[in-house]
Amino acid sequence: MEIIRVIKTKDYTTICNRIYKNTMLSLKAKGLLSLILSLSTHWNLSVGGLTKICKEGRVSINNTIKELIEQGYIEREQMRKDNKFNGYQYIVFESPPSPNAQKLKTGNQQQLNTIINKVSINKVSKERFKKPTINDITDYCIERKNNIDSIRFFDYYESKGWMIGKNKMKDWKAAIRTWESREQKGMSKMHKHLSSHLKAQDMLKQSRK
Repeated sequence: MEIIRVIKTKDYTTICNRIYKNTMLSLKAKGLLSLILSLSTHWNLSVGGLTKICKEGRVSINNTIKELIEQGYIEREQMRKDNKFNGYQYIVFESPPSPNAQKLKTGNQQQLNTIINKVSINKVSKERFKKPTINDITDYCIERKNNIDSIRFFDYYESKGWMIGKNKMKDWKAAIRTWESREQKGMSKMHKHLSSHLKAQDMLKQSRK
């Protein structure tokens, strides 16, 4: 088998391979789960919303969601307003909670939530860090008018694997602002040193007159 792949620089989603190796899931369920996990964290998940971006109708999508609920990949809770049904709230898991977490559901909801947060990677989690391009850095530096050398900044962190100390960088714009602050402090010290040097030269000239 030959697979023609593309260079993944943007518009792609990283998903756990265990989903596709799960023989308890139908092909349709795997596809729908992959689609849901690719959606923005701000997307309001609903059957009606999915029908607008899928070929399948409400019945097919609803049945597939039920399958994902049975397999532990989705939790669905009825929402009520003024004692009337007001839609569903969904929690989507890339990896289902362990059976032990399910047993805790009736006994200790707070502990269950802790386990779910540790075990699952859902769409409420923080966005994955995306390495900026030199153009991204240049545009942001122009916006801030800081005169930072974007190529030097890129090469510096590229050589460090985009790590800050022992931690993976989370926000490259914040790193630029920190870099900017350090350079401003460095320029301030240089100006003070130059000013002191010029004053010393003036004093020396005055003493020679």
